[in-house]
Amino acid sequence: MSDDATDQVAAAEVFREVVKLLEEGGFDYAVGGGLATDHWKGGADHIADIDVMIREDDAEPILETFRGTGYKTAEMEHSWLHKAFKDGITIDVIYELANGARLDDRFLAHRTRVDMFGVRPQVSSAEDQVASLTATVDRMTIGQHWFSIIDLMANNDLEWDYVIARAQKVPMKMLSVVYFALSESVPIQRGVIDQLSAIADAAKEADA
Repeated sequence: MSDDATDQVAAAEVFREVVKLLEEGGFDYAVGGGLATDHWKGGADHIADIDVMIREDDAEPILETFRGTGYKTAEMEHSWLHKAFKDGITIDVIYELANGARLDDRFLAHRTRVDMFGVRPQVSSAEDQVASLTATVDRMTIGQHWFSIIDLMANNDLEWDYVIARAQKVPMKMLSVVYFALSESVPIQRGVIDQLSAIADAAKEADA
C-alpha cells in the first residue's frame, strides 16, 4: 500500500483522469481498494491511492495509455498488479485479488456506477470487497481490515451466495469474520455458516 496522497486536489484530478482514460479506451474495469470500501461504508472522501481492477490482457494497453498521458509506470514481474504514478499519486493496476478473483463476467455484473469525486466510475461490489479484504487479513492487516469488513456487512444488503462463491479459497477466514460479525450483532443470512463450513471441510479432505 502506498502512503496517503498529500495533495487531495491533485489526487481527485488524477482519479478523474484515470476514469476518463479507462472509459474512453473502452476497457473493462472497476475501482476497488480503499475507495470502494469507503464507498460501501458510507462514502469515499479521501484518496490514499487508486486501485483499479482490470483484465490481465488489458494491462499493457492500459499502461501504454497512461504513459501517453504523462504517467510513469512500473510492470511488476510474476505478480498480480502493475503500477502507475502521477503527481504523487500511485495507481495500482490489479488483475487478480487476494481471494483469487479476476475481472470475470460475475465481477463485471456486480460492479456499480457511483458518484465519486465528480465522476461516475464503475466500482467493485460490496461483496467483492468483503471477499477480497477477508483474504488479505493477516497479522499485519487485521487491525486495518477487520472492522472494515464488519462495517461492509452491516451497511449493505449482501448477496451472500456471491460472497461465498468469492470465498472459495478462504472459507475459514470468512467463517471467522462471520462469527465475529454475529458477535457484533450484525445479521448474517441463515445458512451461510453451514455453507462455508462445508467448503472448509471439503478443502481439508482434498488436502488430506
